[in-house]
Amino acid sequence: MNKTQQIIQTMMETISINQITMLKDLNRNIKLNKNETIQIYTSNYGLMDLIAFIDNLEQDKIYIIIPILTANNLIDEPYIMLSQQILVTRNSEPKVLMNFIWAKIQETAYLFQAVNLDKCKLIIKYKSVEVQI
Repeated sequence: MNKTQQIIQTMMETISINQITMLKDLNRNIKLNKNETIQIYTSNYGLMDLIAFIDNLEQDKIYIIIPILTANNLIDEPYIMLSQQILVTRNSEPKVLMNFIWAKIQETAYLFQAVNLDKCKLIIKYKSVEVQI
């Protein structure tokens, strides 16, 4: 197994398993090719939706996701970006992701004094990335 394969294997076993792995926290020696097309996943921000999202990711790929809260379920209207870019794989723990997103939704409701965020939809912008050394 070469160095790149070892790094990928380690990443697959650790990304967003026990805690959220942010792109900004990635070792600066590891470069990611982010040229893939952005895809959209719409959710009601329930745990089952996030389990389905993660289960549909390709097995040996690493993804960057950005959770977004939208009032009308439309990405071309104003929305709230809930966090910086998060790294996930198919091995990531849905409960860890759900707890993080739910905490960000609650924080958003508090900061913006919004009371009707439960009617909003969660959109996850995501794309696969390729590890480069």
